[in-house]
Amino acid sequence: MSQSFRRAMDRQEFLVVYQPKVDMQTEKCIGLEALLRWNRKDGSTVSPELFIPAAEETGDITALTFYVLEYVCQCLGEWRARGMPALPVSVNISRRDLCREDFPRRLIRCLKTYRVDSRCIELEITETAFVRDCEEIAERLGILRDYGIRIAMDDFGTGYSSLFCLKTLPIDVLKIDRIFLKDLATDKVNQSILKGILDLAQALHLEVVYEGIETKAQVDYLKRFQHKNAQGFYYAGALTKQELEYWLSKKECGFPLAANGPWKQGLFSYAE
Repeated sequence: MSQSFRRAMDRQEFLVVYQPKVDMQTEKCIGLEALLRWNRKDGSTVSPELFIPAAEETGDITALTFYVLEYVCQCLGEWRARGMPALPVSVNISRRDLCREDFPRRLIRCLKTYRVDSRCIELEITETAFVRDCEEIAERLGILRDYGIRIAMDDFGTGYSSLFCLKTLPIDVLKIDRIFLKDLATDKVNQSILKGILDLAQALHLEVVYEGIETKAQVDYLKRFQHKNAQGFYYAGALTKQELEYWLSKKECGFPLAANGPWKQGLFSYAE
């Protein structure tokens, strides 16, 4: 399996795509999530649900993590050179990444190499990663957070992390798993769970992102709360770099992406 991963990277079979995060009130893009896809040269694909756990098992996950980070930093550098606004990009990382003592140093070096503002990177880690070695992981995250990198807890509500661990971890964002956002208009249980999570986030001064938004009914229900950021197929699926640039140009009144165009003139209300 390790040979397969290395061969796939050499052959450029891995593809980084982006899913936009949107302010539900204004429907403007406020950030991106980088996702990894494996498209083999023979035309077949390998699901991330298969190759990500396999990479964690073999120890190749950190190589894949930096494969994504390098690509994201290259894109951010290119977009900056073209005068585009600094959209923050979130990258999924593994517990095994954070168990490596050199992970913060390597990540910071990557940002410096491509001259990427640390505020443009957000790291997402699932809450199940905190079940063990919580203090050690919190220390590594703290180093990165002190450098300006934001930290998000992904798939919140589906794991087994304690509230004490959540309280002590250097977390900026809670991403609420889609399982709690289904049938919101009629499912009283999901409504109660969601309200509890939002109250917790507010008490801890955490930003919230709703995951897997697919219907207008979900959007209409969630707009009643103060947390407005969401991602899902209702707004956009996973897009290649070229598709994303086209989507953004159409989303923002069809202006072209040009270094001397409206991007630089401040006509777009992107989050800095």
